[in-house]
Amino acid sequence: MATYYTGEQFGVYAKVGADWLLAVCTTSISISRSRNEIEIQNNCTAGAIGKLASTQSNSISFEGDVSTDPGVGEIGFLDLNDQFELATVSEWKIENADTSIVFYAAEAFLSTFDATFPVGDKSTYSIALSVSGNLATVVPS
Repeated sequence: MATYYTGEQFGVYAKVGADWLLAVCTTSISISRSRNEIEIQNNCTAGAIGKLASTQSNSISFEGDVSTDPGVGEIGFLDLNDQFELATVSEWKIENADTSIVFYAAEAFLSTFDATFPVGDKSTYSIALSVSGNLATVVPS
């Protein structure tokens, strides 16, 4: 029987020092993966255009509500902003809420950090992580 998951069951975690910290108040998490291609046409392809897989690009993005008072084991808006300012590659993972299954893990840096502060509504943030190297996928059993 198939197992279905909803967004509430997942969290984005950043490794800060020796600790994994949950990005607090996330409202959505996305993975984007793409692969470039190389077109070839030569006498071996009899004039047909062949395609070969080339470089791969991966990113993780997530959005959330601005919280400046994270709890223990959490990373909030201001700390995420600090991570952006540091511009360093660090470890990140997407894991289910009870931390028993890691779905994706990567070394990445914050490539975009956006915040919106609308009048009369919740303030939100949006972050994109550029993966440095491979995005490890872990298939749950």
